[in-house]
Amino acid sequence: MKLEIDYKKVKKEAVIRSIKMLDIGLLTIVYFTLGYIFSWLIDKIYSKFDPNTAPMKFLVFLEVCGQLFVIGVLVYILRNFIEKIPFPLEGIYGYQHSRVRELYSGGVALTFGVFYAQENIKAKLNYIFNL
Repeated sequence: MKLEIDYKKVKKEAVIRSIKMLDIGLLTIVYFTLGYIFSWLIDKIYSKFDPNTAPMKFLVFLEVCGQLFVIGVLVYILRNFIEKIPFPLEGIYGYQHSRVRELYSGGVALTFGVFYAQENIKAKLNYIFNL
């Protein structure tokens, strides 16, 4: 029995997978970069935390909750914004950018970007939990 290979189908599949990997890589970069930039801006809005002049731990905890609230809203806005960015290779070999799961679930890269820039939250949590 002779095995026949449909080279056009194999080529199409290879091109689509390559485009998908490029798409995922670009989405990761966009999620991390935008998350970092906006989180850095939020961190600069809040005053620098000094444990020597800090109020009660409960008030510091409330500040952390406020910052997390702002970050949560920011993440929601960024995810909706990133979904609207067009992908330049859309339609090549039938590729559909909107079907990439990472477009909607890019939370890992976004989370790293967001919390990497949050020096104030880190300092406040260290203060609250005596680390």
